[in-house]
Amino acid sequence: MVYISHFFILCSVIDIAHVKKFTSCYNFNLNTFGQKPMNFIYVAVFAVLFTALQAPSVLAIESQEYPSEADQYYQQGNFKKAYKAYFKLAKTGDNYSQHRVSEMYANGEGKSVNLPKAYAWSTLAAESGQEQWVSYSDELLLRTKDQNKALKNASKLKKKYGQEALKNKAERKGRDDLFIAGSKCTGTRMSCRKH
Repeated sequence: MVYISHFFILCSVIDIAHVKKFTSCYNFNLNTFGQKPMNFIYVAVFAVLFTALQAPSVLAIESQEYPSEADQYYQQGNFKKAYKAYFKLAKTGDNYSQHRVSEMYANGEGKSVNLPKAYAWSTLAAESGQEQWVSYSDELLLRTKDQNKALKNASKLKKKYGQEALKNKAERKGRDDLFIAGSKCTGTRMSCRKH
């Protein structure tokens, strides 16, 4: 059912004149899948692509809203709330928030000073390629007494929240959604019917 709603959104977003095979966008019939199996494949492919392309825009909208909230907490000196807000965004791949989490660990704001964790978060922010964040990350590694621990922390975080890891997670989510859409599930595992 998720992909049916994505199909309607897709039809309204894409110029219908360019998609001649989908002339039935506005009189879409659920029985179409049974009559023409290729329609299901077309819809599924477009839905997966649409979902994958939509994810960065949703994250960008969140990134615009929450940093200002987190920045307000930080400016007010409410470091615990600022940390929570930055951390929430940092886990979604927001490089600015990853940098702020790193600074908060390095300065002991909202958390106790922890240079290995500060370095780990700074490496994620440095994935953006911004020179100032790359040099900050390098500086933190030099300041860290236990560099091996810092490198291990960075490796763990990169596997979990790095750009490549988040991209793979989004792709897996799209495949999972496709499986659910193709299995004729009604919402509970007891009522799923296989083809």
